[in-house]
Amino acid sequence: MTPSKAAHPELVTRQRQELAHRAFRARLMERHRRRLEASKFWIKLEGQSDTIEAVAQAVGISSPNGRAFSATDSSGNAGSFLEINAINKTAIEMYLREIPSLTNFIPTLIPRNPARRSLSSHPPHSILDIESTLPDRRLAHLHDEPLPEHIKYPVGYFVEGDLADVAVLFSLLGCEPQLRPAVAAAGFLRGGQSLAMSNDPNGTSIVSGKALLVETEAQEDMLRVYQSNAYEVVRCPIDLGEEDIVDGFAFRFIE
Repeated sequence: MTPSKAAHPELVTRQRQELAHRAFRARLMERHRRRLEASKFWIKLEGQSDTIEAVAQAVGISSPNGRAFSATDSSGNAGSFLEINAINKTAIEMYLREIPSLTNFIPTLIPRNPARRSLSSHPPHSILDIESTLPDRRLAHLHDEPLPEHIKYPVGYFVEGDLADVAVLFSLLGCEPQLRPAVAAAGFLRGGQSLAMSNDPNGTSIVSGKALLVETEAQEDMLRVYQSNAYEVVRCPIDLGEEDIVDGFAFRFIE
């Protein structure tokens, strides 16, 4: 049977649609792969030596020693951790299931999606209560740089809620936190399932909490991980009382 002349254009159309669908699926899978690579976790190197070796082998490294770092877990116990991505996480879980002696081992995994911190050197993109896109809120001179610069430690953080709790901070920092009563001279607490710092649309509110001395970048990273990427680090004036106002930071809820 000889195919009709109309069949050929239909076949070409189907082939083009198939190619377009394959290209779309390829782009979708590539985007998914990039997201998995960008999704970070900390895995605790614990258990017997064969367990740690299994983790390293699943990640594709000979030894985690060169990439491991020390931190404190939620129980206040110091340990060694390795940063992995979501692809590594799946590989580790599959690898552990295949080894009879390790099937009951459940690795300690901490999501590594910290509060973002991208502080501008000049315009106040990240200052609590200031919207830098409005002309009247921009700095008058580029040299009027907001302080402190985020790379300088120790530095003050305004904290409230569970992040001002001594037990929570001890579990995160691994040491007794240095706290003192303070007021955020900007922002307000928005409601919901829990209170969260946000910009005050009226610019008249103050928030009571604590001033926390953050001594190292490692301590700051633990706070950022705890708050997660639902928040961002912003500059915030901290009122310690008796007209003592210092430049510090706070976690602002991302609307």
